[in-house]
Amino acid sequence: MVKPIAIALGFIAATGAARAQELDARWAAFEPQFIEHPCPFGDDGAAHAARRTCGYVLVPEDRSDPESRFIKLEVMRVAAAGTALPERTLVLLAGGPGEAAIDSMERLLAAGALTPPPGSNFVVFDQRGTGYSEPDFCRAIAPPWLRGVRMWPNGEDALRADLRRCLEEARAQGVDVDAYSTWHNAHDVRDLRRALGLLRWNLLGGSYGALLGQAVMRVDAAGVRAAILDSAAPLVIAADAPAAHSAAGLRSSLEAVARACAADQRCAADVPDLAARLEAELLAYDAEPLVLENVADTVRVVLDGQTLASLVFATLYEARAYPDLPIFLRALETRDAEALEALASVVVLPLLGDRSFGMGLNLVATCRGDLHGMPAAFRASEPLARWVLTPARGDPGIERCNALYRIEPDASVLALVSDIPALVLSGEVDPVVPPALARTILPGLSRATFVEVPHVGHGVLPTLGATAPDCINGLLAAFIAEPVVELDASCVRALSAPAFLTRVHETKRPLRLLETVRRTGLPLALVGGALVLGGLLLAAVVYPLAALARRIGGRTDLRARRPRVLAGLGAVVAVLGAVVAAAALGLTLAGHILALPIGVLPWAVWGGRLALLGAALSIAGIVEYFRWRGHTRMTTGTVLGLSATAACAVGLAIFLMAIGAGPI
Repeated sequence: MVKPIAIALGFIAATGAARAQELDARWAAFEPQFIEHPCPFGDDGAAHAARRTCGYVLVPEDRSDPESRFIKLEVMRVAAAGTALPERTLVLLAGGPGEAAIDSMERLLAAGALTPPPGSNFVVFDQRGTGYSEPDFCRAIAPPWLRGVRMWPNGEDALRADLRRCLEEARAQGVDVDAYSTWHNAHDVRDLRRALGLLRWNLLGGSYGALLGQAVMRVDAAGVRAAILDSAAPLVIAADAPAAHSAAGLRSSLEAVARACAADQRCAADVPDLAARLEAELLAYDAEPLVLENVADTVRVVLDGQTLASLVFATLYEARAYPDLPIFLRALETRDAEALEALASVVVLPLLGDRSFGMGLNLVATCRGDLHGMPAAFRASEPLARWVLTPARGDPGIERCNALYRIEPDASVLALVSDIPALVLSGEVDPVVPPALARTILPGLSRATFVEVPHVGHGVLPTLGATAPDCINGLLAAFIAEPVVELDASCVRALSAPAFLTRVHETKRPLRLLETVRRTGLPLALVGGALVLGGLLLAAVVYPLAALARRIGGRTDLRARRPRVLAGLGAVVAVLGAVVAAAALGLTLAGHILALPIGVLPWAVWGGRLALLGAALSIAGIVEYFRWRGHTRMTTGTVLGLSATAACAVGLAIFLMAIGAGPI
């Protein structure tokens, strides 16, 4: 779903002088090579497969040590679909820090969800300690936002214990832990460019990747033609800047959502004062916490103001989730424990078995970034600071660094001053890097274009890639073609707000059905529903075909026509009800994951109503047939057909009621 507030720690960090860190002469003159090998992933039938090559580049682990060992960086290249222009090559810088890029980008490319600008070769690599790259540095540990450390009992203590053990093992295996910093990461990007034989290329980074992009612009300015920085915080943040703190980001996001709700006629009528009511719930749950007994099947969570703030922050992270905030608010105000347990499970359930995320890189790069705590003046003036990133023992990121590693900014932590053309993208609803914080990057960039994108959270590119691909692809193509030309961002300003979901058909049955499927596999109820639906589909086809056959054969039985028409019409109406119900449930599941624990789209009830009407018509067909026949001889085939149709229609209506897609 979304990454909770722990990810903000990648951007927020402690005052302190940078440790002297110099590039050894041996590595300054180092000429790396790209070694091609078969791709270890992907579908050879994908459209881009013929243009895809894979390989690796060996780089020094610690560039300040002339005797450093080498580590391997895995690389994927995708050639332009048409004529390639080498200077338009784009290199993707993944976020996190610690996210692996290759597998996720391969899936996007194979699905056609990612379209590199015309003439642009596309380069993706897994950063050191992540994905297919070396080493395996704490990759068995799920990151804080997937572990739900803010919600699991003793979650922070368990994370620290895992990391402490992992750091000890890594050092014992010869991993130079200090080398997993943004400064070394930036030099990896420089060496990768050299290995691919490119004089200049373009950077595309989001979240931590945008921080890394700024570091690359410092250490390899001559090799960077242009940079696209998505959801970009500056490398250095003023310690007293309110916009730097997650409480300010949460405030900014809530206000943006409240403005969008006020501009939506239904939302304004159904949910007045959305932001104020959410904030009031933080106070209410602080005063009287709600105990959730079965989060993620096994965990007992106390939902207080701080834990609730984590859930709200996570909801605002992605644009596709925040339109469901009115329904989320309803669950809070009614203290719907079953719904809140399901919502909390989505946030805290770990991504089990994923060994691609580099938790070692995440820890070191974060602790060696620009880390600072929340100033007392801001804490006192902002009510949300009471809950956001301020547990009783202090900021968990700062405390985690002090307990496990240290806080010592690396050589990349310097304010960026550059004349490299840059496109800076910021989401209006981003709680991690709100627009006010993203704008602080601009004074150091003399040739920057800033685009604030309405109704978008953290990650402008993936959000618009899914919702407005023509707009964002056109913007990127124009910028890569001519980075110094003023961009036409009118399509961004014209983006409409997602429709708020303020009403649902309240039912827990779909959620319970999905839980049953998840726990035990396919239940008998679904099998039965599929069987009766199959019978109705057969009836909807057979009745008109049989009527046509009787007409062609001259065997038209005018007295039985009406019962058959009623039964056939009942089958069609019942099937239509199943289609409506399936569409409502599917759209709820696909587009309103926060709403599903509370209910389904309101028009789901029409599925059940149509099924009931279909059942009534089918039964009317039987009644009409028996009324007409009286005591005369019955036609066995007709009786069986009408009875089977009615039974299936009634069964389907019962099934739809049972799964919550109906008025009963």
